[in-house]
Amino acid sequence: SDVVNAVSAARTEDDQIKSQLQETGAMADGGLSPDMARGKRYLLDLLCSNVIVRVQAEGFNGTRGDGFPLAAFLASVSVEVKELVPLLAAHFYTACPATIPKLPDITDDESETGLMEGLGMLKDKDGNYETFDRFLARTEGLVSIIADIMASVPSDHILFGGHQGALDWLGRFLDLLPPAPQDPLPLLTAPVLVAFLTGAGHMLANKFPDEFKAYLDTIMNDISTRLDVGTIGQPSATRLKKILDTGFEGFRTTMPPGAVGAYYDASRSGESVSAPPPLAAASAGAGGNVFGNSTATGAQFGGSIFDNTSADTSNIGFQPQQQQQGFPGSSPAPMSAQTAFGQPQPFGGGMSSAPQQQQQQQQG
Repeated sequence: SDVVNAVSAARTEDDQIKSQLQETGAMADGGLSPDMARGKRYLLDLLCSNVIVRVQAEGFNGTRGDGFPLAAFLASVSVEVKELVPLLAAHFYTACPATIPKLPDITDDESETGLMEGLGMLKDKDGNYETFDRFLARTEGLVSIIADIMASVPSDHILFGGHQGALDWLGRFLDLLPPAPQDPLPLLTAPVLVAFLTGAGHMLANKFPDEFKAYLDTIMNDISTRLDVGTIGQPSATRLKKILDTGFEGFRTTMPPGAVGAYYDASRSGESVSAPPPLAAASAGAGGNVFGNSTATGAQFGGSIFDNTSADTSNIGFQPQQQQQGFPGSSPAPMSAQTAFGQPQPFGGGMSSAPQQQQQQQQG
């Protein structure tokens, strides 16, 4: 893909600069400097930042299937660009601890402000917290995309642990929940399970039928009976119970909404699926392209790499709480790395290609 080629080109140039620096040392006259050998790291960091912004945008609906094409793209890239695996995970874990998974530590006598801070709710530029509905939607978006990634082909990818990682993730999340008779369970229980099971449930039911059935039985017979059904929690609780209605067979036989068959691994236990065909070809059949932007193709990223909602970070509706600049102490990437995507702004839209441009990082 163009992204893999760009990273490869940046890696080659970084190595050349490092080699020249060993021979000549840093030049004080504005020539070579160690910061100029960070082009690859900058491009990968920028890619991860764009992913985080995209899946938190108000127009993104993970449980509707908006994330599957993007997930398949990331899984495919991670096979060839190993450095993406820990970096993308770090971005997600920073933006939303629930993706680790980890639940907030909130005491029973916590104030309303303390509760919102503990959950990781964001403030707008006026200092007002986002609504609970918006917070839960952002959390679902972030959890859904990691589930989509885990369930994507190729079968041997290890982004977020790959297929085995999905089974392990679900087990860890259930272990985090307080045992009966505590009732209700934490507010995040239902939205997190809705997002994760919608994305990865079909894959898990086919790849790990025995283990997944045991987890599903726990969710149906215990967890679903202790959900928060207050004013805020009721909608998510209702949605979770709805996707559980068809039981294990429903997950085993039904492809998730919006999933692209060529890129979703629904093969049985012991089977494997190789790398999928070019993403651009399949996305054309699904309408638009893998990033939802009809102007972009596999050869040219037009507009924005993820679509217009990710290019305009104001769609998220919150001011950055943490400033992000690629990597500490970095300078603008070498010109060839900045233009490796065939245009001055490698990720298009309103995102600048200069590392000193502050990227939006959300805490969710």
